[in-house]
Amino acid sequence: MTDIDKLDQWFKEELARIRYELEFPSRKIEFTSAIIHIPERSNWYVVLFDELSYYPKKGSEPNLFQRKMMELFFGVKWKKTTQK
Repeated sequence: MTDIDKLDQWFKEELARIRYELEFPSRKIEFTSAIIHIPERSNWYVVLFDELSYYPKKGSEPNLFQRKMMELFFGVKWKKTTQK
């Protein structure tokens, strides 16, 4: 196989690859490094069901009025964790 034949073969393969990519565009997802920020937990938590607890992020906990209304209407009681 001569150099011209090799070049001709390469050119045909490239044309076929380009046609394929135009017909079926690749959907590549490129991942870059990311930092996931996990907010700090509050000292308050509520047990919603038997095994399910909810800890709001620090600063987003309900005030006394909201906690009492949730206890009266929904029957859930907010508790404060003890710091060790």
